[in-house]
Amino acid sequence: MKQALYALAAAILVSALALCWAVKTAAPDAPAVAAVPEDPRAEIRAQVRDMVLAREVIPADYLRLLDQDLAALAEEYNAQTANLKDQYTVYAKEQIHSVFEYYRENEPEQLNYFASEELICEAAAHLARCALYRNPQQLFYDDPAMAYALSGEGGGSGALWAVAVHQGFQAGGNLVKTVEAYLDQVDAFVDALNGTAPPEGPEGSPQN
Repeated sequence: MKQALYALAAAILVSALALCWAVKTAAPDAPAVAAVPEDPRAEIRAQVRDMVLAREVIPADYLRLLDQDLAALAEEYNAQTANLKDQYTVYAKEQIHSVFEYYRENEPEQLNYFASEELICEAAAHLARCALYRNPQQLFYDDPAMAYALSGEGGGSGALWAVAVHQGFQAGGNLVKTVEAYLDQVDAFVDALNGTAPPEGPEGSPQN
């Protein structure tokens, strides 16, 4: 009798296991969650934004990957960046030659870092980069070599060539107006790349 009960229990267990297996295999798989494809244009915009923040000229290959409005802003940014770098490089070379030539002739014992054309070109290029930001003086002095170059100018007007590049009395009114407009242009371009540009009004002007 016991053996019959054991056999019956075993049969029931086997049947239950078989039923569970059948239900499991018959149940449809849960639908996979579709992966959201990444927008390659977002990556391009991020790369372009990094170039703008570094004040680099954007390669033409990137422009064709931007939408029409952003590409137009990029072309304008490229033109103004190259133009201002050129103007400030010329400005810096002229100022350095003038100021430090004075010390060579009149005060030879004065600290004179710019003893070669190579160093003058290096300083001019550095100033041209710094001038494309709103805090050029801080950026210029952030370079230890440039800070050392002006260490003998702390109490005089000779250092103005490096620290007053956004002042009309030093760099000229036209250049200063151009760089001020450029800085506003850069801000608007970065906002557009981030998708945070203010909405335009009915006549194309930003809404208040």
